[in-house]
Amino acid sequence: MRRLGLALLGLFSPQDGGHGPRYVDVAAAVGPFAPNVCGEARKDWILEVNGSGAAWLDADGDGDLDLWLANGSTLAALRAGAPGAGNRLYRNDEGRLTDVTQAAGVAGSRFGCGVAIADVEGDGDLDVLVTEIGPNRLFRNRGDGTFEEVGERAGLADDSWSTSAVFFDADGDGDADLYVANYLAFDLASPKGPGGSCVWKGIPVMCGPEGLPPEADRFYRNEGGRFVEATAEAGLVPRAPGYGLGAVAFDADGDGALDLYVANDSTPNFLFVNRGDGRFAEKGFLSGAALSRDGKEQAGMGVAAGDADGDGREDLLVTNFSGEPNAFYRNLGRGLFADDAFPSGLGGPSVPLLGWGTALLDLDLDGDLDAFVANGHVYPQADGAGTDTSYAQRALVFENVGRGKFRDRTGAWGDAIPVPRVRRAASFGDFDDDGSLEILVGVLGAEPELLDAQGLSGGSLVVRLVGTRSRRDGEGALVRIETGGTTQARRSRRAYSFQSSNDPRVHFGLGAASAADVVEVLWPSGLLERREDVPAGARLLAREGSGLVLEGEPPRARDE
Repeated sequence: MRRLGLALLGLFSPQDGGHGPRYVDVAAAVGPFAPNVCGEARKDWILEVNGSGAAWLDADGDGDLDLWLANGSTLAALRAGAPGAGNRLYRNDEGRLTDVTQAAGVAGSRFGCGVAIADVEGDGDLDVLVTEIGPNRLFRNRGDGTFEEVGERAGLADDSWSTSAVFFDADGDGDADLYVANYLAFDLASPKGPGGSCVWKGIPVMCGPEGLPPEADRFYRNEGGRFVEATAEAGLVPRAPGYGLGAVAFDADGDGALDLYVANDSTPNFLFVNRGDGRFAEKGFLSGAALSRDGKEQAGMGVAAGDADGDGREDLLVTNFSGEPNAFYRNLGRGLFADDAFPSGLGGPSVPLLGWGTALLDLDLDGDLDAFVANGHVYPQADGAGTDTSYAQRALVFENVGRGKFRDRTGAWGDAIPVPRVRRAASFGDFDDDGSLEILVGVLGAEPELLDAQGLSGGSLVVRLVGTRSRRDGEGALVRIETGGTTQARRSRRAYSFQSSNDPRVHFGLGAASAADVVEVLWPSGLLERREDVPAGARLLAREGSGLVLEGEPPRARDE
């Protein structure tokens, strides 16, 4: 599509050579979208404050990204056993997003929270897990643009309050296993709620999570498209359960096996280290990634992973509650981390804000990872006097100025980002195929934002992965490029941010370079494939065992 949709709408400005992108909210032009439903405006109960997630995925196999939005409900509807607002699926039609929910058969939902995407059967079609307050749902892709809900049949209808979920190959057998983060036990019949029983800064507010029982997370092994609960068998049981909200699979210790990090609300975060055989050991405290720099529990919401300082190791960004900084766990090597929030520049601007969806991505295409954070408070009472914060809040964008040091660019990268809104989930994807990433941001009680990056002057390179021995959808593969003596490394992953799934294609910014000298793909199977002299603007297809080809180019013999 190469920008066709937004160019026709008159919303794309030619590259102006300016420093950094200008983000413009194009949701009204490419939509319309269904508004988010998450309880009542008063927010008397904790189930009314987290919002619902989103996912960019190629749902119909036509090569571009479609959009899935989960949606919530109300306490009254939950008590009555009534359906919620329901999922929405939007087909990408040359830059416009058309609602095809009913035709696709995906509307069903009780109270949708998170969205996770994987080809669970290895048949080439992407399936969709929606986590819920109540039984989770798995929508199996029939391959013809329609879906069948098979959550109970597939063994995934866990009757908990589930939030973020991660499909990843935990045991190295080439399929998508599943970790589901669960939050807390909410008593629908007799909820702990308003009336002064819970107080924040002297103000009566809704209750939770502290004082409510956390629910244990669950892990499922993929057995040919059916799932078997194997949490204890895999060693994914911490000393005590946390209030799970965010999760990401990444390589914490550089051994090539995917580890798992879980951001918990008001309880220590978990780091499950993969022993290499599909069994894990929890090392959050030992690694330094469980608590803040001063040893305190924080209210972890969203989480992102990436090599922010260019040392070849994946770091972590975790969003937290107002009054505490977001955490930036710099990877020191050998599975050790240090919270470098304030020295990195990511901590200070975040203190008065309450963070949710987040990413470490090359937003300005200059060759290093920048940061985005969606913000919004949980208490409408935050607008009162003396709170030092607000209910609606600005988002944050940070430019990486080198070696993992960041500069706040919120006021410089477009007018949409500083606008105060009650933001929640964020999903990142190149839906217009221009080489830069758009940001879909959920807004509590309103239509989402769709932030489009305009005015970029740097070149890009995009790699799409298809596994054969590894996962069919290519997730977990590590892609490296060398440009003028500088190396960048990115991992293909969908699950990060908060309750959301993202574009799995690997995007690189090349800055002023006209080409990447070398592109390498290290597959989870151990196979290494490479190609030299790849021009800026290229879109590469990496099919495991068949080498790297420019899209539209005939297959090549595999590089040895």
